[in-house]
Amino acid sequence: MFWRTFCESVGDEFTHNDKLYKERKDKAFDVVALTTEPADITRTYIAGHQVDFRIGIDQFHAVEDAYLKKDDKQMPIAWLVDKTGVVVWKGDPWGCTEMVDQVLAGKFDLAKSKATAAREEALWDAYESQDWTVLAKEADAMLATDPNHRLAFDFRMTVFREKNDRAGYEKFMKAYVERGKDDVASLVRAANLLLTQPGNSFHIRKWTGFFTWVNRSQASGDWRNVDMAFAAAKRAVETSKSADASALEAYVRVLSTIGLLEDAIEAQKKVVALDAKNEDHAKYLAYLQACVAARKLATQKI
Repeated sequence: MFWRTFCESVGDEFTHNDKLYKERKDKAFDVVALTTEPADITRTYIAGHQVDFRIGIDQFHAVEDAYLKKDDKQMPIAWLVDKTGVVVWKGDPWGCTEMVDQVLAGKFDLAKSKATAAREEALWDAYESQDWTVLAKEADAMLATDPNHRLAFDFRMTVFREKNDRAGYEKFMKAYVERGKDDVASLVRAANLLLTQPGNSFHIRKWTGFFTWVNRSQASGDWRNVDMAFAAAKRAVETSKSADASALEAYVRVLSTIGLLEDAIEAQKKVVALDAKNEDHAKYLAYLQACVAARKLATQKI
C-alpha cells in the first residue's frame, strides 16, 4: 500500500488494514505500507496511528516507480500480490477485503477483477468529465454489487453535492443503511458520513483533476442527520457485538454529539480495550472524562 500523511482517509485506511492484517496474518497474509515522505514526518504520524503491519519509507521512489503508472495519483492505493508474485488487484485499500479472502482461499476470479477495474475506470472518466448523471449511474451499479466500494460511494456523494440534491441524498442513505443492516463496515461509513457534509472526500487520479476538486459546488444548508447516524452506529455495535473498534468509535462520536457523554465514555473504554496500542483512543477517553468534569463544574457555578 502507498500512502501519504496528508491523505484525508489514511487514518481510516490504517485502522481497516490493521484489522485485516491481524485477522489473516496466520494465513501467510502480509501488509506493507510505503510512503516517500521524510522520516521525521512519517514517524510523527505513525506515533499517533499505531499498527501491527510494517511501514516503510521508499526514499528513492524505487518501489513507487516500479508499481505506479502515470495516472495513479490517488492515495492511498494498494496492490494485492498472490503467493506466486502476480499482481491480481489494484485499488483503494478499503475495498480489498473480499479480494484478499478470495486469493487466500484460492477462489480469486480474474474476470470479475477485470470487470471491477473497468467499472472503476468508467467512474473516473465520468468524474473527470463532470458528467454527474453518468457518474451517479456508474456509482449505483458498483454499489449494487459492492456496497463497501469506497470510491463509488464517495463519488455518489459528490453527485448529490453537485446537484444540491438533499432529498435524494437522504433517500439514498436510508436505503443504504437498510441494505447494509448486517454489514458493520457499511453501517460505520453511513454513521460517520451522516454527521458531516457529503461529498467532501479528496480523490485525484490526474493532477489536472485537482482543479475539478477545488472548484466543485458546495451543498447548501446543513445535511447532517443525527437520528439516522445514531441508528446506524447503534446497529453496527449490536451487529459486531461490541467487538469492532470502528463501530464503537462511530457510536462514541454520535453519543458525544447528542450530549450523552457518560454513555460515550463507557463505549470509548471498550475502544481502548480493543486497541490499547493506539494512544489516541486513551487520549480521547481522557478528553470525554474532562468534558464531564467541566460540565459538572459549570453546572455548579450556574
